[in-house]
Amino acid sequence: MLQPEYGMEEAAPRKMLGRASLAGGGTIYQQGISFLMGMIVARVVGAAHYGVYNLARNLTDVMLIMTRLGLENGLQRYLGETSDGADRTHRLVVLRQLRIIAAVVALVPGIVIGLGVGQV
Repeated sequence: MLQPEYGMEEAAPRKMLGRASLAGGGTIYQQGISFLMGMIVARVVGAAHYGVYNLARNLTDVMLIMTRLGLENGLQRYLGETSDGADRTHRLVVLRQLRIIAAVVALVPGIVIGLGVGQV
């Protein structure tokens, strides 16, 4: 019988499938709740106002994707490479700059909605 490589468990594929099904279930749940909320809001506010609401919601969803700017994966890789003093200081400066950029980009949907873009 072959021995698993160091650090690799025999049940790794089973764990991965279990976690993937959990993530998939969460996504389906989120989409279902979003659909139901859309139906309720459309019923309450009417067709014309639902268009404005849907525009704002879609703009917010797009900006939510864009404001990550790849930071959730990139920063883990970039900041986790080394931990010596001088390089770490430089990395923290870069992190601070990226957080400022992400915060400014995240404010765009609120400003657009606040200015009334999309009002009839």
